[in-house]
Amino acid sequence: MPTGPPSAARVNVALRFQVKPAPAAPSLVALAFFLALFVLALRGALGGGPPSLFSNPAPSAALDVAVPDVLRTGEFFEMIISVDPTVSIARPTVGIELGLWRGATINSFYPAAAAESFRDGAFRFEFDRLEQGRILVIKVDGQLNEDLIAPLAGKIIVSDGDRPLASTDIRIKVFP
Repeated sequence: MPTGPPSAARVNVALRFQVKPAPAAPSLVALAFFLALFVLALRGALGGGPPSLFSNPAPSAALDVAVPDVLRTGEFFEMIISVDPTVSIARPTVGIELGLWRGATINSFYPAAAAESFRDGAFRFEFDRLEQGRILVIKVDGQLNEDLIAPLAGKIIVSDGDRPLASTDIRIKVFP
């Protein structure tokens, strides 16, 4: 084993692997950034907040949809669709445009529709006759797929067969 002073190469290697102590206090900028991020998360701005209500009180039927307007990929969500007719509806049909469920997995849809189809760019769910004063409430549970990074947007349309009665536009921001 060689003795004597270390060579310049050994000194350079030793200096490269020296552990430097962390600064005594975090920078004020980093602290402000994490505090702002914490406040945004608490307010639900990054997903996980309470549902928003999208409504359209049309003359023949009031349509209300409760769904979060901010979600994160992989997150589970609940959508509640409520149809309150002011007249009897012979063939109540709820249409959900493809863009609203693109990149989502729908785990449940209650109550089950009498007939289901896809037409004119929308999933269509037809129910039994709905009398004036009886409210149809539909519960949808879903999950956003992990690879989705674009917003979801589309209409929910209530019709009597092919005759539109009410609709509302829905836009959901999606964060990674």
